[in-house]
Amino acid sequence: NNNERFNLLHKSQYSINAILVNNAHKIVLQTTDTQIELTYKTGAFSIAEKKKINDYLLPNNVSLGNQNIYWQEDLHYFQQSTPDLNQVNKIILDDEINSIKAFDDKVYFATNNGVMLMDKEKTFITDLTLSSPANLIYAHNGKLIKLNNNSIDVYNSLEEKEPLFSQKVNDDFNELIFETDGASIFIGGENISVYNVETNKYMHSVLNKEHLRGVALTNLKAIDNKLYAGYDNGIIEITIDKLLTGQIELTNYEYNELLNKDIPRAFYDIEKIDSLFYVTQPQLGLSVYKNNFNTLVKSFAYNRDKTKSLAASTPTKLMHRAEEDALYIATLGSGLFKYNLSNEEFENYKTEDGLLSNNIYDFLYTNNQLFFQSGSGINYFDNGFIKNITEEEGLNIKNYHRESLHKFNDQLIISGKESQQAFMIGQLEKQKNTFSLSLFKSMGIDELNNQKIIQKKDNTLTIDYKIKTIVLDVFSSQKNKAQQIRYFIEKESNKALIKNGFNNQIQLNALPYYSSSISIYGINGDGVRSENNIDLVIYNAPPWWLRIETIIAYIIMLVVGIRFFVKYREKKTRDRLEGQRKNQELEEAKELQNSLLPKKNPTVPGFDISTFLKPATEIGGDYYDFFYKKGDYFYGICGDATGHGVVSGIMVSVTKAGLNGIPMGHPSTILAQLNKIVKRVNFGRLRMSLSVAKFEENSFSISSAAMPPTYFYSSKNDEVEEILVPNLPLGGIETEKFDGIKKEFNKDDVMIMISDGLPEQPNLKNELLDYAPILQCVKESASLSAEKIKDALVELSIEWSEGLMNPDDITIVVIKKTMD
Repeated sequence: NNNERFNLLHKSQYSINAILVNNAHKIVLQTTDTQIELTYKTGAFSIAEKKKINDYLLPNNVSLGNQNIYWQEDLHYFQQSTPDLNQVNKIILDDEINSIKAFDDKVYFATNNGVMLMDKEKTFITDLTLSSPANLIYAHNGKLIKLNNNSIDVYNSLEEKEPLFSQKVNDDFNELIFETDGASIFIGGENISVYNVETNKYMHSVLNKEHLRGVALTNLKAIDNKLYAGYDNGIIEITIDKLLTGQIELTNYEYNELLNKDIPRAFYDIEKIDSLFYVTQPQLGLSVYKNNFNTLVKSFAYNRDKTKSLAASTPTKLMHRAEEDALYIATLGSGLFKYNLSNEEFENYKTEDGLLSNNIYDFLYTNNQLFFQSGSGINYFDNGFIKNITEEEGLNIKNYHRESLHKFNDQLIISGKESQQAFMIGQLEKQKNTFSLSLFKSMGIDELNNQKIIQKKDNTLTIDYKIKTIVLDVFSSQKNKAQQIRYFIEKESNKALIKNGFNNQIQLNALPYYSSSISIYGINGDGVRSENNIDLVIYNAPPWWLRIETIIAYIIMLVVGIRFFVKYREKKTRDRLEGQRKNQELEEAKELQNSLLPKKNPTVPGFDISTFLKPATEIGGDYYDFFYKKGDYFYGICGDATGHGVVSGIMVSVTKAGLNGIPMGHPSTILAQLNKIVKRVNFGRLRMSLSVAKFEENSFSISSAAMPPTYFYSSKNDEVEEILVPNLPLGGIETEKFDGIKKEFNKDDVMIMISDGLPEQPNLKNELLDYAPILQCVKESASLSAEKIKDALVELSIEWSEGLMNPDDITIVVIKKTMD
């Protein structure tokens, strides 16, 4: 539509996938499996070169000096090549690539886990010229011996491409085990062969299957003049000098569950210190034997004391350092242990202390430095500090030998099955990378895991009590081995030092209220401390109820409260004492009132008597009594003072005293005389209701002062009669005349006197019992004994009240005639 011109510049039988422009005169075409280089001259293209390729070149590219970087978004690798594409290498990264930029001969990779840098700085670890697959590398007296497959090669220098000496042998070194004692290399499997390093003489099968009783060897260890061969059920001890002269001297330490259960079942390593053998066994830990393997001295089983027992179940290599009086113990998964032989205590070094990995495989002590190899690289001690060597220094060994560290002249050789590398030990002093730290981001997290960016102002982070955790994202300026920086947090309040390991995200919990200060610094893998500290003040605003002014208010309220409480307690004490006094007086009054009642009912010939009294309070106002003189008289009394309590109790006492002070006569006369006594005492509005019954041979006379009706059951008529005598209570009118009634009282007749507390007993609905149910109860129980009649009335009261306390005193007096 826009008149674009498309000219066919070059016709090809290939399908073109990508065009890569190298310069103004050269274009590389990418097809499915071929690269075609086109050269442009005088308006035409000519094919300069055509070759097969294994992989597509990725579509994006940047230049870094004399190499090109090809990449694609979301892939975890890139391609590195020379400009002419003669060599294309695939480089694997840990994270997917988002973008790549090149500045000043440096390439920056943006990944999901941060920024990675690749520059043109040279590494100090180099590949050996003689590097090739090997089963064993051994350095001795200026010689480097390499065993691979069935070949033994000897070199005098690391720069030689061809060996000084080489020979083929009858053994295949693959899957065999090796050990050296300086002068010889011992090769074990189903038999044992020996290679003499000094004479280059190889002795095949100096110990055969018959000598070894057909066991398959799992390990070899040379100590002094002995070679210890481990197998899955014990250890064979071989005398080395006799072995080399064709003599066989063997001692077999074989494990037996019944006879020799302490003998090691195979071993990983053995170290002899004086007369003691320290042995590491797979899954069984570290054990100590004396003189030989028959005498077990100690097993370092873990007993929760990390200083006195070995906190690892898989120790491997051992190395004795006499100068330190220490035994170093490598483990799988638990790091490096240092056992102090004098005080018998352990020190443990792990990843948080600077180790690249907690799996340790080999040791080498040289140039006053202890090197130890882990699967992730090389660690070494420098002035008590753990430093490391990784792929960023050029280390690229993938499958390390079991004996992977070797000293050769002034170089350290690291050997693996596929390749070998080396570096000048003196170059370690030059690896001093200085760096600084900065705070990239501060994040606050509340109790609901909501995140919030915290802005820093004048080195101060301000939060409130809702923030439970602060995460500080610390950034390092170090280009190389940035992942090997260990971070430390120092709390200035108590000088406590917290190790954060290699994690540059620092998490702070349990933050104190108000201001607290911390200082963050780092130490890199070379043991260099950061040039600066990140000093922070964290101000945590407390909730209003925990602020200083609120606490002061609490203190004031507490002082006032204590003062009030003291006064209140004093008052309560006074009240308690007063209450105790009153209770004592009430108890004495109660005892007095109880003393006014008969201790037991009288035994009167021809009469069955039962009584019941339930006061509403401690001191009741009800009263019953009997006056009996054999052959002369028998009176039954039932009374009820107005209300209940102390005053009512006094009224009863006066009534009791009056009855004892006047002569016994007709009930009406007794009430008249008693009324005058009560009136003269003058209880005010308080009154006393009283019924007096006099029992004669076949009759009874009764007079009542405002008491409820008396129930009379006539057995002859089988009827119950309510006897109500309408007189005023005692203490009213002094001249009151009291009427009386006389009734026949024969065998099986019953007379029942009650106080008004029984008919006025309420239930939960506040309904009163009333008199009709009482009358019915008397009718139904009149034929029973006096005790059972009383029980029937009591049961009636209990069922009606449904557990409710009686508001008034209840008194029942039952008198039944039992003979004529």
